[in-house]
Amino acid sequence: MPYHRKNQTIIPPDNGWEGETCYQVEVKFNGANLQHYSIFYSGFLHTDNYPCGYNILFNPTYSRKYDISDVYYMKVLKKLDIKFGFSEEETPKNDQAT
Repeated sequence: MPYHRKNQTIIPPDNGWEGETCYQVEVKFNGANLQHYSIFYSGFLHTDNYPCGYNILFNPTYSRKYDISDVYYMKVLKKLDIKFGFSEEETPKNDQAT
């Protein structure tokens, strides 16, 4: 699974990645960084079923944007029931789109 960083450890969900899904994760950005919690949004999946595009890590203490290619270590703890984008009731119909 290429995530773009040498010596990177990624422990995916037991049932494999799901696209456009949020996970609670433990993460480190280098060997000296303390392991801490974050929310990971998987974005789009590569054809080999790993996150590749539009993924992001959320934590209010981060001073910049991070994605899976930035991490030294990441372990998925659990899938979260968080949705982004339009709700089912608010999704515009083709004839309503402007």
